[in-house]
Amino acid sequence: MNAQDYFVDLTRYQRWANRVLTAAIETLPAEAMARDEGLFFGSIHHTYDHLAQVQTLWAARLRGEPCKADFKRILEDDWDRLKAHALASLESFEAWLAAQPAAWFAGETAFTSSDGTARRMANIAILTHMNGHWLHHRGQISAVLARLGAPVPEMDYFYYRRELGS
Repeated sequence: MNAQDYFVDLTRYQRWANRVLTAAIETLPAEAMARDEGLFFGSIHHTYDHLAQVQTLWAARLRGEPCKADFKRILEDDWDRLKAHALASLESFEAWLAAQPAAWFAGETAFTSSDGTARRMANIAILTHMNGHWLHHRGQISAVLARLGAPVPEMDYFYYRRELGS
């Protein structure tokens, strides 16, 4: 599997894992999703909003588009719209990655970090970070789901591949 196929597949996996996670989240009452549960971003909702913001931010940076994020506040209060935005953003990013020339994956992207510093990073390193970021925060949310007695779904890559039949 080449780098392009690998990262397209990982983005597809992120969509799958997010659908699995949001189905588990939705077994909670709305107030539990909004309550401060001690996560880095407080609530499950704010943490998921953060994930959607970061996906949008990095996708814009990789495309060379200006984008800013405000992680201190929830940008999408409506859960259904937030969930739809996060999944659509990943779907769009997957299509964009699939359309990139193979050489792009060996390149670098210049961007301005959240603190205003000009930076450069290998595209593969950025894509690896993006995928790890989803895993990190989904794990936090899973721990809260377990503590609240909600279902904690299997979201490992292995289960995604098993569902695909490979």
